Amino acid sequence: MKKITKRVLAVVLSFVFVLSVVPVIKPAIVANAASIEGGYTTKDEAYNWGPYYNNTNVGTTVQENETDKWYKFTLGAGKRIYLSSSYSNRMEEATFELFRGNTRVDWKNISDELLESSMGTKFVAFNIDNTTSSTQTYYLHFHRPETSTGVFYFNLTMYERIRKGSGTFSFSGTARNSGNPATSSGVNYAGTDSTILSLNLTNNTSIPPNAIVSSIQTKGTQSPSQGNVRHKIMPVSVGIWYESTVSSSSSGHFGISVDDLIPAKQQFMFCYNVLSPASSTMQNISMTINWEYDLADTNYELYI
Repeated sequence: MKKITKRVLAVVLSFVFVLSVVPVIKPAIVANAASIEGGYTTKDEAYNWGPYYNNTNVGTTVQENETDKWYKFTLGAGKRIYLSSSYSNRMEEATFELFRGNTRVDWKNISDELLESSMGTKFVAFNIDNTTSSTQTYYLHFHRPETSTGVFYFNLTMYERIRKGSGTFSFSGTARNSGNPATSSGVNYAGTDSTILSLNLTNNTSIPPNAIVSSIQTKGTQSPSQGNVRHKIMPVSVGIWYESTVSSSSSGHFGISVDDLIPAKQQFMFCYNVLSPASSTMQNISMTINWEYDLADTNYELYI
């Protein structure tokens, strides 16, 4: 899959400030764009950025006689974002510090935190995660050393940091089921599992690093088609078989969510369970994984 570089700001009560010479990938529309020039040089006079919205942008001009700029914004409970800023040489040895209320939660020397995107753009990124159960007020403070002179401009933009993606992957081979014959004690209502197929996605480059599974669906073609069939999937890292929540020979849906913290980049096993006493096979088996990933794990590059 093609990667596209983007910028963003976020607070885990720690930050990874994203500063880029030019926005790596500039959104088609920047919501709530604003531009500030003189002033906003103390915390009490901080520019009121308002509540967080994705793609909210503030352009800043630092005047010749100014060394500080302050910004104030609020972040809702559970939000995980990142903020990006354009970068100029006059920002060397400048610093950013982040406050939650009156408490400083992080500090960065810009020169020490420069990253480089796959497009060659240098930037610094800082993550912001509001892990509390209520909206919090944050202050961002930019300070340049007195040795930095002249008027210069930089851009700050907030973005969502947690992104979603999906991929469909095929199992090789044929799963075979000998059927579920009755026993002397009657019908085996647990059914009989087929042979197992394996699919290793550990090194699959289309899946972002540290992506977490949010849901899985499977498809397959059973011959002959039977009733009372359930697909089963096992993420090897978990070591537990998940049985489809619906009975279908052609598809499976599983009670898996991001809360299960199942890595997408790993080995998966597949089989199917039948109640019919007749033997069958299943081919053309595929698995669609939906996942979530953190841009902080991808050098702030978007997988699409």
